[in-house]
Amino acid sequence: MNITFSIEYMLPSKQSVTLTSEPVNMKEAKFLLTDLKKQKNIKNIVMEDEYGSSWSEKELTIYLKKLQEEPHDVIITFDGGYNKTTGKAGLGAVIYYVQNNIQYRKRINSLLDLIQDNNEAEFAALYFAIQQLEDIGIRQQTVQIQGDSMQVIHQMNDEWPVTNEVFHYWIDKIEQKMKEAGIRATYELLPRNKNKHADKLASQALAGEQINALLEVDKDFI
Repeated sequence: MNITFSIEYMLPSKQSVTLTSEPVNMKEAKFLLTDLKKQKNIKNIVMEDEYGSSWSEKELTIYLKKLQEEPHDVIITFDGGYNKTTGKAGLGAVIYYVQNNIQYRKRINSLLDLIQDNNEAEFAALYFAIQQLEDIGIRQQTVQIQGDSMQVIHQMNDEWPVTNEVFHYWIDKIEQKMKEAGIRATYELLPRNKNKHADKLASQALAGEQINALLEVDKDFI
């Protein structure tokens, strides 16, 4: 989640001007707020997140303290593979998150029947990835979702119209699942060669190899 500052600054002429910052993450917001409060010419500071909610210093402090104990800084990559002969889809998801200052990576896959094509497999893979957040305990935060499916990423970003009823079905399921968990998402399109971990998981699922692994990794591993 990001915070934007509106800062009322008093000029030597006693005229006040309002300065607006670029969005900064919550940790940087705490640092910036502490520094701004030292400036004697600042009359008022208003903090607002990207969803229009105002924050007080106390709320920000409590949030950051709680954040250290809960999974946060979540990045999801997903991929869906499709076997036209069997009508089965391989679903792969990789979830990175931080908890108690430790970076984790969860790799998991699944096999799904009665899928129509590769695009539907990609939507199913995204839904599968969102389902995993509940098991990890990720709630009430913004997550970053990355995938190499133009269809999924552009439609989840409301950049492409959705005319296919099957896609509507999956989008509704995805959005409902996120709503239940208080999850908001940003979507980023990846080049296929940058999505190799999720792609491999999807292929392994199609080959009958089930993966469910949690590993502690370096913070620069992603």
